[in-house]
Amino acid sequence: MKEMHLKRKKALRKLAVSSLTLTLLSMPFSGMYAAAADAGSSLKLRIMETTDIHTNLVPYDYYKDAVSNTVGFARTANLIKAAKAESKNNFLVDNGDLIQGTPLGTYKALVAPIKGDEIHPVYKAMNQVGYDVATLGNHEFNYGLDYLDQAIKGANFPYVSANVYIDDKDGNPDNDVNRFKPYEIISKKVVDESGQEQTLKIGVIGFVPPQITQWDKTWLDGKVITKDIAATAEKFVPKMKADGADIIIALAHTGFNGNAQANTNAEDAVLLLSKVPGIDAITFSHTHKVFPAADEKSLDALFKDASGKVYASIDNAKGTINGVPAVQSGYGGSNLGIIDLTLEKQDGKWKVANSQSSTKAIYDSVAKKPLVEIDQAIVDAVKVDHEATIKYANNPIGTTTAPIHSYFALVQDDPSVQIVTNAQKWYVENYIKQNLPQYKDTPILSVGAPFKAGRNGVEEFTEIKAGPLAIKSAGDLYLYDNTLKAIMVKGSVVKEWLEMSAGKFNQIDPNKTEEQALLNASFQVYNFDVIDGVTYQVDVTKPAKYKIDGTINDASSSRIIKLNFNGKPIDPNQDFIVVTNNYRASGGGNFPGVKGSKYIIDAPDENRQILMDYISAHKEINPSLDNNWSIAPIFGDVHVTFTSSPKAAEYAKTTSNIRYLDKVDDKGFGIFSLDVSKTFTDVPATHWAFSAINDLAAKQIVTGKTDTTFDPNTNVTRAEFATLLVKALKLTAKNKVAFKDVPATAWYADSVAAANENGLVSGIAPTLFAPNEKITREQMAVMASSALKLKAGNAIAVVDVKTFADDSGISAWAKNGVNITVDRGVMNGRGEGKFVPKASSTRAEAAKVVHTLISDISVQLLGINDFHGQLDYKKDVKDATGKVVSTVGGADYLSAYLKQREAANPNTLLVHAGDVVGASSPVSAMLQDEPTIDFLNRLGFDIGTLGNHEFDHGAAEALRLINGGKNPKTGKDFAGANFPYVAANVVDESGKPLLDAYKVLEVGGVKVGFIGVVTNITPSIVKAESIKGLTFTEQAPAVNKAVKELQAKGVHTIVILAHDPFEGKSDAPTGEVVDLANTVDDDVDVIFAGHNHGGVNKMIDGKLVIEAFSYGTAFSDVDLVIDRATQNVVSVKGEIVDVKHEGITPDAEITQMIKSYQDQNAPVMNAPVGKTDAAITRTVNASGESALGNLIADGMREAMKSDFAFMNSGGIRNDLPEGNVTYGNMFSVQPFGNVLVKMTLTGAQMKELLNQQWGSTGTKIGQISGFTYKYDDSKSAGEKVIEIKKADGTALDDKASYTIVVNDFMATGGDGYTLLLKGTNREAGPVDLDATIAYMKAKSESGTVSAKVEGRFTKVN
Repeated sequence: MKEMHLKRKKALRKLAVSSLTLTLLSMPFSGMYAAAADAGSSLKLRIMETTDIHTNLVPYDYYKDAVSNTVGFARTANLIKAAKAESKNNFLVDNGDLIQGTPLGTYKALVAPIKGDEIHPVYKAMNQVGYDVATLGNHEFNYGLDYLDQAIKGANFPYVSANVYIDDKDGNPDNDVNRFKPYEIISKKVVDESGQEQTLKIGVIGFVPPQITQWDKTWLDGKVITKDIAATAEKFVPKMKADGADIIIALAHTGFNGNAQANTNAEDAVLLLSKVPGIDAITFSHTHKVFPAADEKSLDALFKDASGKVYASIDNAKGTINGVPAVQSGYGGSNLGIIDLTLEKQDGKWKVANSQSSTKAIYDSVAKKPLVEIDQAIVDAVKVDHEATIKYANNPIGTTTAPIHSYFALVQDDPSVQIVTNAQKWYVENYIKQNLPQYKDTPILSVGAPFKAGRNGVEEFTEIKAGPLAIKSAGDLYLYDNTLKAIMVKGSVVKEWLEMSAGKFNQIDPNKTEEQALLNASFQVYNFDVIDGVTYQVDVTKPAKYKIDGTINDASSSRIIKLNFNGKPIDPNQDFIVVTNNYRASGGGNFPGVKGSKYIIDAPDENRQILMDYISAHKEINPSLDNNWSIAPIFGDVHVTFTSSPKAAEYAKTTSNIRYLDKVDDKGFGIFSLDVSKTFTDVPATHWAFSAINDLAAKQIVTGKTDTTFDPNTNVTRAEFATLLVKALKLTAKNKVAFKDVPATAWYADSVAAANENGLVSGIAPTLFAPNEKITREQMAVMASSALKLKAGNAIAVVDVKTFADDSGISAWAKNGVNITVDRGVMNGRGEGKFVPKASSTRAEAAKVVHTLISDISVQLLGINDFHGQLDYKKDVKDATGKVVSTVGGADYLSAYLKQREAANPNTLLVHAGDVVGASSPVSAMLQDEPTIDFLNRLGFDIGTLGNHEFDHGAAEALRLINGGKNPKTGKDFAGANFPYVAANVVDESGKPLLDAYKVLEVGGVKVGFIGVVTNITPSIVKAESIKGLTFTEQAPAVNKAVKELQAKGVHTIVILAHDPFEGKSDAPTGEVVDLANTVDDDVDVIFAGHNHGGVNKMIDGKLVIEAFSYGTAFSDVDLVIDRATQNVVSVKGEIVDVKHEGITPDAEITQMIKSYQDQNAPVMNAPVGKTDAAITRTVNASGESALGNLIADGMREAMKSDFAFMNSGGIRNDLPEGNVTYGNMFSVQPFGNVLVKMTLTGAQMKELLNQQWGSTGTKIGQISGFTYKYDDSKSAGEKVIEIKKADGTALDDKASYTIVVNDFMATGGDGYTLLLKGTNREAGPVDLDATIAYMKAKSESGTVSAKVEGRFTKVN
């Protein structure tokens, strides 16, 4: 029987094999290996992460009892759906911190806790969107393990958490058992890129911060232990691979810390986790940040080092950490994290071939609107719980007499923290009185932190209006479900506790004047502890003693100063009972000396409930401050800023030290200034030495006689002044003091020795210094001059010696010292032209001298170019849609800007680079441009140069406007410019310079040389008659000659005012001014350019070249920093400032000046000329033709009855408006007063003339009438015009003669039209403007005037 049975089995097996073979043979090849992909196949997998939802299920702020569009899983759910729709293969995970965080979490845990089969609201919501797996966050443990187990039963997806173990208390780590499932391998059906279904085994492992056993010790002690995240991963990842995982995803409830160290139970360990082999992707969380961000600038400070540079391990664009794809999706459902993986089959295993991480937000923080709709199904699912929470949160508990907010809680004592510390102290006082009388005499201190201070965005601040307080108010003030703890510590621990907390502040440099951000964004707000019961200040000019992880940053630093208890310095050995919470008492935040302290009260009571009880017991709360802490005042002109909600602006108005700066950062936080300035009471801000004394005090060069007084009028001794110089120059002595009257033990001995060794002092005799004698002014001058020489590194020569009425009283040995200090602006006379050399000096004078000596000179140059008399000009700036977004121009607005900038720096010079007049607006031109010179005089311009348009009416008229003289039309005297003009490359017929080549102006103790040049193309663009007898020499040799002369005078700050154009793009300019920069002496620092009406701000060959457009629509602001000792420029920075009308009030004086000149011109200016049916503009088509050019050329031809007309486009300066046209409109179009000239040319000459439009100085396409032509500008010079025809369509005959009208500027070879010099039968006509007006009037008789582009000439290439 047995044998028969075996045979039957073999037969059945054969049959089965045969059947299987037939089945396989009958199947298509594509379906044979559905479960095992071919080598080289690929698939895409999208991993999606939510995290730190913190029971923010609907877009609602329970604390404010209002909708909040920045949070809410109900919106995130729709992001998830949309993201799933974009991808064939999806895997959705949650990274923890779900069940705690809002009153909803509290309500479902403590007020109406879930029971039996009840599903927690978070899972009612999450179960609807198809999660694959989740991990636990630290806040999941806030309510204990039993509650956690009960809650997660409601999830229809698994949980993993690998580093939490059951505490078996046997001390053997090798047999520890996981409290939760450490990992899962989830088989996921996916579709590869060829469309075939595959099974992908996805391994997922979870991690939680090991510190949960400290933070929730009450719930977890004796029940579980935790282990290091990365070490745990190293243990389990190989097992997961062995169990068949194709890829491994780490769900890590941990943040990024660029300084995290291995095997230290790091709280923020994602950096370490990224180094564990075998992990293919990481979803991380805990710190509520977003990664990757839109750009590196937007990336949170946690991902950057102390210098603000992104850590090398971070690739924000790719979204990787050490090459591992990673994502973090913020807080409260604000973002969905996405990792898109491309997997390829290599050697039979799936490998990550490519990845891209990204985040999608539910809210646009710039436009301030939601980006996704609410998923109503989510809202409906949690509706009952949501409404019950609102009712619970609004239960009344008391009232407040004033608003309570946390907007300024990080920068000064604050009521939102004070009320919490008061409540905690009240609880402990009562507890000790009733239960622990042995501690009744031990002082109690109370600790609080501003939990809601913008950690999760600009909306997360406490703000409670005066009036009723409800349960929600307590939750708003105390965000977390902590329990109260009271520990015993020494005074020394209190000090270090505060030192750790002071790490919230960046180090402020008292010597910087630019804005400095006070708050360290990497330091979490919940770790900024304020300790009430002691008083103290934080000296933020010192470095932080501790890093944010509690390790030492600078052991020698001590930021906490004036730490007092009961008005006396705290005793480091005195015992204090410090009230805090379970998180801090158990070591949370790594505060030094706190963990392991003796518990006096280990209460189960929640801090928030204690706050509620306190409010209920007191009924009415008066949120007053005791101002027990503050930022220590700082000497110097410091500008400290911090960020808060823009809503805080209203509260800032009620303070004397906080001001809203009306700007926000890239995250939408408002930027505020905090006044931390410190001054001496006897040196008010009006004191002449106020800035010097305070700046030196900030540098710790001078100190007060007391903490609050300086005693500025007390005399200074020789030893004291020598000490000031040594401190200021940071000098040290190598040897002991050599003077007999300077004891080695004297406080000034080292300073006098250093001063002597470094050549600052030599004593009153070989072995005597006379340290305690009052220093005289000439002695001070000698010491100061020696210090200047030391700074300069060589001797200092004084070319122009200033004389004093009492020069004879200056000792011979002191004269050179006095000359040097006066020349460098370090010292000056005492009035009445006297130096008073033998007089003693005061502390204030000494401070002023030293401060000036060590301070570089800041010089501001404000420049305009190509103003062209446009006193009343304005221009609308439009966006791409044609909407007017700004208006620029106008002399009154320009004046307001220049005066505003000038007021900010007393060392300011106003300069111009030519063409301030010529082609002017009628308001100036009709009065021979005297109004423009008047304008410049009123502003106090300091220097200028000539442009080509200054010569429009001849050199004599140009000099009249500069030097003064009789008006050629009115005969009235005109005073001329109140400032000099310079021009190094213009000489008259006798070979003498038309103007001085350069001028030296002194400002702020430095001599600045200004050299002027005008473009070398001037002869070709100005009427020959206007520049008759003048020669325009080559610029570079003229400039270099002037530079040599300036250097001989000891001038090394040199500026060129160059009416020279640039060509090409502003970021890569070429052209005349660039050539100038490359060929002049390197002692030149700045070149102000002009002529082409462009904008350029570029360093070229070590020189700043800057040009600010034209017509007063912008100006140049050049800031020079000059070494006082060497007089060399240390730095140069340029800015082009638009003269926008928005945000500034025009200068009323200049507005009135303009009006007065307009009134003078009004009778002529307002005279009607005609009417247009539409604006007629200078705008050219692709060939260069304009409607206004056609109108003017037609008018010229009509006036002179010629065959043809030719008009240079540069002579058309404005457009004609739609509607009524006045004489003033016409004048602004043709302001030069050129005379029309008719002449005869042959057909061949006509062709040569047109080819001269492409000349050596650039392309200048003119406007024509009476003929047409075609051109190809790709052809060689002289061959570009390929066809010319008369108006009737017949070609011009080369040998035939034709009449043509041009203006006299062109007729004399202007703009390079030298062919016109050959024209015969010349006949002068009317002024060009008059001709155009006559034509306009004639055409207006039959109706409105119109003109258009007609295709009179065509570019064919």
